[in-house]
Amino acid sequence: MALCKLPVTLRTFDRSLNGLRTVTCLGDGYSVLLEWHKYYQSPNTWTLVYNLYWSSNHSDVFKEGVKFVVPGNQRTATIQGGFKRGDIYYFAVQASAHEPGTLLFDQLPQVNGLRMYPETVLRENISATDTIIPVQDASLFPPSGIILIGAEPISYSAVDIVDNNLLLFSIDQRGQYGYQARMHTVDGYDGYHYFDPPFVTLWKGFEDGNSVIGLEEIKFELQYARTNEDGYRERKDVLTGSKNLDVVDAANANFPIYDQRGWVSTYLPDYLSGKCVGTYFGGEYGCADGYGDDGAIRGLGVQDIMNQREEYLLQTTGEPVVLFRRMWEGKQSRFYDSSRENTIYRGLDTHGTSLVLGYEQYFSPRRSDGKILVRFGPTKEDLKRDDPGIENTFIPSCWTLVIPAIKDGDFIIRFNQDGTEEWRYEIIDVERNRVLLQESGQQKFTAVRVRKTDPIYQVRAIRDTSMFPREVLTGIGYVPGPGGIPPHMHRIVVNEKVMTLSQINQTTSVEQGHNHQVVSGVVQSMLGHTHQIVL
Repeated sequence: MALCKLPVTLRTFDRSLNGLRTVTCLGDGYSVLLEWHKYYQSPNTWTLVYNLYWSSNHSDVFKEGVKFVVPGNQRTATIQGGFKRGDIYYFAVQASAHEPGTLLFDQLPQVNGLRMYPETVLRENISATDTIIPVQDASLFPPSGIILIGAEPISYSAVDIVDNNLLLFSIDQRGQYGYQARMHTVDGYDGYHYFDPPFVTLWKGFEDGNSVIGLEEIKFELQYARTNEDGYRERKDVLTGSKNLDVVDAANANFPIYDQRGWVSTYLPDYLSGKCVGTYFGGEYGCADGYGDDGAIRGLGVQDIMNQREEYLLQTTGEPVVLFRRMWEGKQSRFYDSSRENTIYRGLDTHGTSLVLGYEQYFSPRRSDGKILVRFGPTKEDLKRDDPGIENTFIPSCWTLVIPAIKDGDFIIRFNQDGTEEWRYEIIDVERNRVLLQESGQQKFTAVRVRKTDPIYQVRAIRDTSMFPREVLTGIGYVPGPGGIPPHMHRIVVNEKVMTLSQINQTTSVEQGHNHQVVSGVVQSMLGHTHQIVL
């Protein structure tokens, strides 16, 4: 219920610019900066303030009432707390004027550096002529001012306490500014309408009535996603919540080696290279007498035989490559926001994953060098001439064993014949099939050659774990305080060629949802802590 003609005029220097100007999340997960256009009041003796509104629902911004109020000489305000990370909120600012002497601004309650209008509820029903207003709690109200009950502004001059717990407003005038004095009940009814919620609040003044609403997402940016309230933010990738199909690895990691070195067998690479092997090419399955009395293994399963033959073939036609698996859950990167969670954007510490570091090297238990075998099919290499320059296109089709289970987003390192690194390839379009008895079969995938300027070339790798591979541990590291990282260690796979710490350049194992890069024997700092290598 507004007056036909307001006793005060509010305007901006440019009438086309009203209310909220900008709203900006400060990137710490809980702070938002509001900026608005400057207003002028006439007559200028009235008190000018700005009422701040927000809500998680666009239609409820003004319905939820004024959240904070700032003095008229301010044009910005920082709101802290009360937001849920990752959600979108809607904000508005309305200029408001109060009659001289009716708003004691410096005596309003203060939260996080901002003032707010106090509110309470009626303790008893009142009539339209009552001059004493009993309420539940008026301790936060200034000693004088204007309260609003329903749609009725009421001027009061004192706050009194009766019987140690009943708080009263002593009323100077009812029916302020042309509003009719009415009865009020504790449930919000005034004889004509119900007001929900039925609060008694300090009056918010005469507002300019602009309807400008801005929105902003509450997110982390420019720092690691850690607060004292939440600690380091844990997340699962939106693509999948699984952990690299480890169940498939566990079921197939120890299938028996193909019998190719007995007196009736020949190691195919030796045979094809012209080496004198002293026997015929071939082999036998099962036992000699049909009963297993000689200790031979009988009745190999379909999965084992299939894996044996595929590994046998890859030993001849495949290439040993280093596999890096993409991390799918762990510590949130400081460079993440909702518009950058894709493999095109590669932050300085994410390499395209939105998680800290984002990759972990896989070491095959079936080979002493820790590599996996991959067959690269014949591939056309094309040069495309675009406006930015010449682009090299090389997308081979590959296949490998059923283990390790690979996924989109993993990458492999391919090597030249002299053992030097050729290119790194990102894995896309993985195809898996089921064969007899619901067993997993061969994996086929497409690999895309990655430019050598891409950040995944910064991921450290150990190229060969042969010569008696072993594991070393790091010292204990942790982040103290609420929500910090518990004490933990990381594992590092090395070989006996490593004689000094400076020879270690790779990644550690994933512990507590993160891992570290090791550069020349120095464990790089991540999430506010580091480790020492223990040899």
